[in-house]
Parts: sequence; structure tokens; C-alpha cells
Amino acid sequence: MAISKRDSTIAYAMGALLVAYLLWLFGIQPVYDQYTELNDELGTQQQQFAKNQATLGEAKKIEQGYKRVEAQFPPDVPDKDPADVFIEEVAALVTQTIGKQPIVSPTNNEQIKGAKGYEMLSFPITIKDTELKPVADLLKAFDQRGYLVLNCTITRNGNLDKTDLQVEITLARIVKPEEAEAPVKPVKPGLHVGGAPAPRKPV
Repeated sequence: MAISKRDSTIAYAMGALLVAYLLWLFGIQPVYDQYTELNDELGTQQQQFAKNQATLGEAKKIEQGYKRVEAQFPPDVPDKDPADVFIEEVAALVTQTIGKQPIVSPTNNEQIKGAKGYEMLSFPITIKDTELKPVADLLKAFDQRGYLVLNCTITRNGNLDKTDLQVEITLARIVKPEEAEAPVKPVKPGLHVGGAPAPRKPV
């Protein structure tokens, strides 16, 4: 029985559709699915990279902040109180900048909340009969040293003919007090350091 031209055209069309379907199913679709999966993975990795960059940026800020705090620590001078070291540094800087010794008041130590093992050491100083420009230079020098200026009061004499100023500044810095050494327990007679009884001498 001869196949009509119409049936032949339909058969060819169905064959072409079948070939296209098989090509999509076993050729194009796996490649497309793999591409989609890789593209999603790339997006995930890019987001993770952005998060890592943000974390590194925060870590850098924290490191810079720690270095600034660390710069405030007084130099490690054996057998010397950090308060004495701080006072000597400030007195020398004031003398160098202003040209006269400051009046130093007693120091104050305060615990820093959330920073175990560190204290805020502060003390006020008074500088009499000075001028504004040396005071500005002194405050700039304090900032360069990393000293914290908690308070600054500048008072001028009531006599307008006098330009001398009196300056009261409260300075502070973070210190790490030395930990007290644990007392050594006395060794009982007849015992070694390890706790074992001492050997008896032969009679």
C-alpha cells in the first residue's frame, strides 16, 4: 500500500520532533542543567567572597583599633609603677612644650567594663601662666602620644590687661597592671617538693 504525501510529511515531522526531543533529553538538557547549577554555585561563591571581604575589613579595623590602644600602654619598665611612668612622660612633655612643670594631682585607677585585666589610669594636671598657642601644641602632642584627654578647662584672668591662662587637663591611658604572683606554699619537713616522703637515713 502506497503512503500518501500527507502521511509521509506527518511521519517526517514526527521523526524530526522525536529526534529533537531525544537531542534535548540526552544532549542539551544535561548541559543546560549543569550550566544552571554552576551559575547558582558561582552566585553563592560570590556572595561568600563578599562576606569574607567584609569580615576582613572588620578584622583590619579591629587590628588598627587594637594597635592604637596598645600604643597607649606605658613602656615596660621593670619594678616601676605604670602611674609613675605615665606622670613622668606627661611632665616631660609639658615641660618641653610649655616650658614649665605642671602641677600633678593624685592618679585614679578604674576597672574597664568588659576588658578583664586592663584599667583606665587617669590624673589631672594644672598649668598656670601660659598662653593659648603652647596649649594647642600640647593638646596636639597628647593626641600624637595616644593620651586620652578626658577634660580640658581653660581659664583667663579677670584682668583684661593680662593674657595669661590657667589650664586644667585630665589625662588618661589604658594600662595593664602586673598580676600578683601566687604565694609559694611552704614544704613540710620530711617531704620532697613532689609530696613523696623523704627517704630515711640508714641507722
